[in-house]
Amino acid sequence: MNTEQTHSMTNSGTAICRLIRFRGMLPLAVLCAALPAARLSRADTATARARCPLCSPRLSVPVIPIKTAWLDSMARTHASFNARQFEHIDSLLQAGVYGPPDDPMSRQTAHLVARIATINAYRDLVLLAGDSTHVYEASEATLRDLYSRYSDVNLFVGVRLKSLRLGMGHVCVRYDLSEPAEGVSRHGGKLFHWRVRDVSIEGRERRVLDLDFPTGSDDQVEIYLASHYTFEVEYQRFDGPPAPFEWFLVHDVEGAWLRKWGTHRPTAYMFWVSEYRPVSSEGARYKVASTEPFSARATSLDVPSIPIVGLRIYIPGLKLKLPCLPDVNVDDLREIELPTPILDLEYLREHRQPSWLELNTNLGFKNWNQYGAVPPEIRRRFPDR
Repeated sequence: MNTEQTHSMTNSGTAICRLIRFRGMLPLAVLCAALPAARLSRADTATARARCPLCSPRLSVPVIPIKTAWLDSMARTHASFNARQFEHIDSLLQAGVYGPPDDPMSRQTAHLVARIATINAYRDLVLLAGDSTHVYEASEATLRDLYSRYSDVNLFVGVRLKSLRLGMGHVCVRYDLSEPAEGVSRHGGKLFHWRVRDVSIEGRERRVLDLDFPTGSDDQVEIYLASHYTFEVEYQRFDGPPAPFEWFLVHDVEGAWLRKWGTHRPTAYMFWVSEYRPVSSEGARYKVASTEPFSARATSLDVPSIPIVGLRIYIPGLKLKLPCLPDVNVDDLREIELPTPILDLEYLREHRQPSWLELNTNLGFKNWNQYGAVPPEIRRRFPDR
């Protein structure tokens, strides 16, 4: 068997001071599974709280309010790192490291390295949700400015947000759906229309936050979010097969419906990426050293011997209802576009990225997709049903 090093988020002692997309990338709130929503009975509410330890009025650890300035500092650090990575990768491309600079295959190789060697919001998710010594709390006001300054700076929809809690291996999100409302909001480069309204789901009327959310393929998907949802977070490292990789996993999710050729209830959401493990420091060209899985990752600008990177959503028993066709059973582990690296939106609007990184209309990167097969360990844990 392959050696597995598992970091359970509930056992992580990571402290705050140790900081340093269906098609298309969607916020984490978009891709969570279903919890009967707004008009809950007392029994329903008690059950929901029992499943969500962060709802407890008597937490065993301190609750730390997250400040906008701290989040902005962290996002700015990530954005600067990612912009430098793009610059370094482009310089290696021009120097012929990936092959003749004008060869399409060389540019595709640079594009692949960029997908593997940049930082997205998953590292901050496991950093905060994985802290067993504190719970971190934010509101819509805390996050609002970040959505207008950075691309995919976090994995949550901020509109109508009452509270967001992360810690003890869990995430708890609550939305204010008390009154019908509608508007237009921003999540990084994406503008989307939202409504608070009553809908019928699974034969029951529910109050939801209804989002028309754009995807990376210039399409859009409709999402229903409940007033409350929760999920668990894990981080794991594997030797393979097919090669060493890191796995960021959200599971046991409750609280949202995704509508695309039917109404679907995802139960897990996962991102994986090649992990660089050089034999020695001399063999680690262009290496940025790091031993902390929850901070800036150790990255190389070489191409891994077996590169893999991917993002999938798990919808057990997935069946699509297509117009004028019989219902179609498809793979329960659905591929979606990779998360966009955290970048300053001005960097993208001014097209400062290398020319081989083309932008779509939502300021995301074209062809920012999975590479390589789904690792067998992921298939084993999330089988087709």
